[in-house]
Amino acid sequence: MIRVLKEYNIGRKFTQLRSCSVTLEPGKDGLLFVHSENGNLDCWEERFYYPKDTLKLTMINEDGAILWWKDLGPGIIPGRCFEPVLSFDMDGDGTDEIYLLDNDKPELPFTFEHRVLVRLDSRTGEETGRWQWPCDLRYHGMAHAYRFELIGGYAHGDPVLVCAQGIYNDMFLQAYSGDMELRWKLTIWDGQPGARGSHSVPLLDINGDGVDELFWGERMLSIDDGHEICCGDRETYHAHSDIILPYEDNETGEIRVYTCREGQEEDPVDRVVMYDKDMNAVWRCRDGGHMDYGWVAAIGENRHQIAMAVCLPKDLRSSDRHQKPPTSMYFDAKDGTPIPDDFPFTGYLLTTIDFDGDGYHEFYYNRGDRRGECIDRFGNVIAKMEGSCIRLCKMKDRPCHQVMTAIGARGVIRIYGDDEAKPGPMEKYRAHHEAVQKCTAASGDPLALSCGI
Repeated sequence: MIRVLKEYNIGRKFTQLRSCSVTLEPGKDGLLFVHSENGNLDCWEERFYYPKDTLKLTMINEDGAILWWKDLGPGIIPGRCFEPVLSFDMDGDGTDEIYLLDNDKPELPFTFEHRVLVRLDSRTGEETGRWQWPCDLRYHGMAHAYRFELIGGYAHGDPVLVCAQGIYNDMFLQAYSGDMELRWKLTIWDGQPGARGSHSVPLLDINGDGVDELFWGERMLSIDDGHEICCGDRETYHAHSDIILPYEDNETGEIRVYTCREGQEEDPVDRVVMYDKDMNAVWRCRDGGHMDYGWVAAIGENRHQIAMAVCLPKDLRSSDRHQKPPTSMYFDAKDGTPIPDDFPFTGYLLTTIDFDGDGYHEFYYNRGDRRGECIDRFGNVIAKMEGSCIRLCKMKDRPCHQVMTAIGARGVIRIYGDDEAKPGPMEKYRAHHEAVQKCTAASGDPLALSCGI
């Protein structure tokens, strides 16, 4: 039965909220909430407006007690692309630090020269370090310039923090070792071969060599030294990849990488591509429009996996919105065979999760009139959740995954899960997914992490 397993109240109303898990000390965890009464602001000029509220941080412990909170002030624009936040243990003391951007001149919210990387003590919120943030994108347009990321991973057990700027044109990445000494830098200029970046930044040790691989768009980079291991369609696709989604084929155990693409609309290109773990294409779909979002779910017979891609028709785009609803496109994840859209649900409105551990995915309506409903693969309603889905989460004392939702008008965050869940066929994938989730949940789009491994 799906029910509320945990409920927290951060004591403040919010319209936007992000969350990431934090290790406060060995054996004791907490949750950091990044929130504002202002909605999430996009840096695209056609979506941006002047905020009416600032961005706040609230740290709670496992019991829900508020340990500290911090107002980031008017120099920080309340939006995911402007303000990534990461919890990560760089010094190896068993306690995560909090990394985020700050502004030395808050009267200049769009400054590059005065933007800094800040480290906070996760237990107290006190600042413990400050470093200059690169300003290489200062001459780019607003929609391209304010795209910042923080990613944390490991190379042979050593922590590596990656700071990144830009996903559409020029792209800059810098990596730091545990002592915050520069480890490597990488610049990918607009016009160089290979795809641009993505709104999701998966990170996992895909080849089992003890070094995490960072997916920067369709490029796979070594987090150890930043070298490019491989790149999908390096010579033929040079635009933006909306999502990058590694997942495990549950029949063969092989890792695959699913991508949905947006740009390069002047040329006929493959909009949906499935790669193997070495970024060699397994199958492709060429179609018009903007492929915005997708998932891979075990919903076919005998847990066969189905891939879904959301198409926003190219000829219906305007400066600020798509004039008609998106279209859900379905494929056999193994070979790309198109599947008719006769499913008893609307794929582009859904987030995937295996609540009970049976190896089949259930779905959560995160958008539309049915927001909050949970359904099985046959379309049967199995639960109704209050609030908006923030992210998948993993409670240490329970198998499978849970869903975190937020009720902003009351300042309430809930964790829903199946209290009868059993470890099942999907359980072996959980550790990988949890690592990806922790390193990106407070930085990027939580929906991009809703399925796969």
